[in-house]
Amino acid sequence: MRKFLTAMAVLLMVSAPCLANDDSMEKPFISTSQTIVVTAMVEAINHETRRVSLRGPEGDVHSFVVGEEAQNLDQVNIGDTVVAEYVQTMNIDVIDGEGAEPIVGEAMMIERAEKGAEPGMTEVDAVVVTATLVEINMENNTFKLKGPEGNVNEYQAVNPENLKLVQVGDLVVMTYIESVGISVEKSTIQ
Repeated sequence: MRKFLTAMAVLLMVSAPCLANDDSMEKPFISTSQTIVVTAMVEAINHETRRVSLRGPEGDVHSFVVGEEAQNLDQVNIGDTVVAEYVQTMNIDVIDGEGAEPIVGEAMMIERAEKGAEPGMTEVDAVVVTATLVEINMENNTFKLKGPEGNVNEYQAVNPENLKLVQVGDLVVMTYIESVGISVEKSTIQ
């Protein structure tokens, strides 16, 4: 948890180009996202043992056993394409924290295709951590955050202008979301 909080705080103060401009006098914020899409072709499949071999885009073959939670494996055949989309999103907002205490929360959601539908699934994991801004030192360009466990850590502000936009008592809200979606595209050659 401490590494997560440290990474978020550093990202907030380092990422000046993504933050609110001085004219608006809004609190600093940042939002960043990256998406990776990987495709692989079904090289071999044994529906009884649920062992599947996938050939990746660079020709490497990986074999594994698919769990029982994948209800529609019987619809997957050699030559089908498996598409996996992985998305990471990070949002950091500074808000008025009057009366708020630092917290941490996690949520997970899994959705899989119903029996008989096209094979696929989606999984989303989210973590929200808040920390209270307890000290700002303009002279040294540092700030201190109090995390959900009561720990207080000091950080160096790479962009001191961001320190002018915040005040002691503000709440730093860090949201990290990972999602994975998997689908199967049927081969046109059967």
